[in-house]
Amino acid sequence: MNDTFDIIEEVILKLSSTVSGYRFDRSIHLLAEAARTIPAGVTSAARAQGALLFDADGQEYIDYAMGFGPLLLGHTPDRVMEAVAAQLPRGFLYGAAHEAEFAFALRLAGLLPCAESVILSNTGSEAVHTALRLARAFTGRDLIVKFEGNYHGWFDPMCYGTPGQAPISQLTPAVRPQVPATAGIAPNNPHLLILPFNDPEALEAAFASYGRSIAAIIMEGVPQAGAIRPHGAFLDAIQRMTESSGALFIMDEVVTGFRMGLGGAHGLFGVRPDLCVLGKAIGAGYPISAVAGRADVLSLTARGRAPHMGTFNGHAINVAAGLAALDVYSQDGFYERLNRRSDRLAVGMQAALDEAGVPLKVCHFGALLSIVGLPHDRTIERYSDLHGADGALVGRFAEAMLRHGLHIQARGTLMPASVHDDALVDETLARTHRACAWLNAQGRSA
Repeated sequence: MNDTFDIIEEVILKLSSTVSGYRFDRSIHLLAEAARTIPAGVTSAARAQGALLFDADGQEYIDYAMGFGPLLLGHTPDRVMEAVAAQLPRGFLYGAAHEAEFAFALRLAGLLPCAESVILSNTGSEAVHTALRLARAFTGRDLIVKFEGNYHGWFDPMCYGTPGQAPISQLTPAVRPQVPATAGIAPNNPHLLILPFNDPEALEAAFASYGRSIAAIIMEGVPQAGAIRPHGAFLDAIQRMTESSGALFIMDEVVTGFRMGLGGAHGLFGVRPDLCVLGKAIGAGYPISAVAGRADVLSLTARGRAPHMGTFNGHAINVAAGLAALDVYSQDGFYERLNRRSDRLAVGMQAALDEAGVPLKVCHFGALLSIVGLPHDRTIERYSDLHGADGALVGRFAEAMLRHGLHIQARGTLMPASVHDDALVDETLARTHRACAWLNAQGRSA
């Protein structure tokens, strides 16, 4: 318990300052009380609506964390709430297939270029591991290739080489060391190979050495750390080498699926993975995920070789939310507006940082922003380019934003939603200027 109360004391000391005009008296009280039964207390808000979050002290924030990505329609979207309310009196957990489950799978298959078949689950992490199990069962091989700085959920086998770990210089050997993400994870996974992102040569070398053992390559559509766009040559190399070797190409679109467009990142980039993993935005805040892709691979679940089990798979409430969300995403102009406002936000935030002399870089791709602790003029094309980034300064900037009514992730990630209209973007940029001034006044390293 001592560690927990040390953390709570540190948070309380930070929040006790009212120099920014925001007070956190009730929030501090609830945090301390919650720490008696919940390690490190709670971070939940009191309520939320649209683009706004309200804390226990009644203060308003423009929210860009958006539930860490699922809330592409914002909090309490009307269409989703109506669909959920309509489903509740019909039941929500049948222990049997239902018509809406089929309708949802059919919609996904009609929108995603890679989707011939679809299976449903609840979280991104479990969907990733379903995809990996299917790849091993289909190929009869064991080795999985992932990329440094890509995140594929919290289950142990993939918790190596994750965002937040110190990037390794690009000059080191191509195969990256397996550094566990947290305590309690085995020192290494003998069935995992970690390679640098956006490096076709490293990929070719790995296939030359291990090709007959590789079951699958898995990559994030756009890695969150640095919002790094995959190069065309890198995607071509993955597609070519998996096809020629018989390995599967898995794109983890838990974050990018329906955030980057109706066809996901793979539709945007014009590639066709064998399997695509979806989560977050497909449920608009309700816990649903999916694996979509080749029918011959996914049919292993029906044949009994790789059964797909889960008490809450295809939960009727979550499916109803997902169907309603897809209806809204499919409306004319939805992504044009989302991307235009996200671009305005990224450009305006970078201008505010530059004007204040705060050495942070706003990386962005579509409706995904990642603020990193590097100068504006640094080029970031792979995770190793984040070497030397000042993570502490990013954390201080996130605190400054919070004290000025802007809720972003502490690691500097922003997830714009359709409810962030032009007026809210303008207000966000005005508050960002004030947050930068406050950060300078307080001292960036305080």
